[in-house]
Amino acid sequence: MPDPLTWHLPDLLANPPVGTQILGHPTPVPGSPTAVAFNGGGDALILPCHPLAGAVTLTLEALFMPTSGDTSGGGGTSGGGVPSG
Repeated sequence: MPDPLTWHLPDLLANPPVGTQILGHPTPVPGSPTAVAFNGGGDALILPCHPLAGAVTLTLEALFMPTSGDTSGGGGTSGGGVPSG
């Protein structure tokens, strides 16, 4: 079994492989070496190759924090889709 390959999204933004398209303004999250914030509307990172080609397994770590356009951090939902705040 080959060694696992780990991609950190901020590295792909800072040094994108040839042919990578960066749409919108995905931005590294201050204080985190591995997190990138996408606005959910126009931000995207498009790679020139299929990053999962030949992969047997995939582990993806993500923190999903919907804000509904509210940048105060109080948006989103809790408990079965009931609006919070």
